Amino acid sequence: MTFAPGDPTTIGYGATRNARRTPREEAPTILKIPTLPISYGDAQALLKSLEGPVAPASFRGGLPITYHVGGAEGDALVRLKVKSEWTPKPAYNVIARLKGAERPDEWVVRGNHRDGWVFGATDPISGHVAMMGEAKALGALKKAGWKPKRTIVYASWDAEEPMLLGSTEWAEHHAAELKKKAVIYINSDSNARGFLDVDGSHAFQRLVNEVAADVTDPQTGVPVRDRLRARYAVNGAAPGGERRGADGGEDRPRSGEGPADRTAGLRLGLLRFPAAPRPAGAERQLRRRGQLWRRLPFGL
Repeated sequence: MTFAPGDPTTIGYGATRNARRTPREEAPTILKIPTLPISYGDAQALLKSLEGPVAPASFRGGLPITYHVGGAEGDALVRLKVKSEWTPKPAYNVIARLKGAERPDEWVVRGNHRDGWVFGATDPISGHVAMMGEAKALGALKKAGWKPKRTIVYASWDAEEPMLLGSTEWAEHHAAELKKKAVIYINSDSNARGFLDVDGSHAFQRLVNEVAADVTDPQTGVPVRDRLRARYAVNGAAPGGERRGADGGEDRPRSGEGPADRTAGLRLGLLRFPAAPRPAGAERQLRRRGQLWRRLPFGL
């Protein structure tokens, strides 16, 4: 993804069954330096064989060995052969549409991927199950006679972890239609308790501020906006000022701050979206999502 997301052999257009493909050897996004994930058991055998000076603390991992940086004459030499499987594999996006009653050709698109590394309990299942809860709630409203003004499109993306394949290829394949019809894309990834964190198109800054002021944080009883501002104030007054993550997003955990207190994030965009604040329980999650939908300016 250093150059472009999606299928390396179909940059700029959808990787459909019959799409023309750039030869793998010429694909600009396939890096020429091979890499291969290995188990910690194999890694321990390799790291244990290194000699030289003891590694500084920042270089050490959690294996039960003394870490060395290598460079000694007695160091072991390893010959690594990387054998990759290049056969194309299918990816399956699941797309559902709830047609708008007044403006059916204006789409509100909502997405979350469902594939994950290993079991994916946090990323993406915690986000995907919340999105499914939203869809179920809207389906119940539809059965009761409610209709949205604009068309709502739900997307369950496949193959996100390897190069954002599912969403990228779908968007590329439907690019012309999306340019005409998509008014906003709301994306989430995982949901957890914590502080609101939203990024995306600046056009939605006012919307996010208004929603954050109206949604109550279930733990503190104050608006999620006020809780986030309080955190910024506390962190800014601490020695060293506010500390941010490598991506400029999440605050790094401070002493006494566990995983449950980390940021709950959203993404919004003209072709990229939000994930509402992440509460502890599904019932509260649905309630918050309902508050978010009611505040959207285009009147669902």
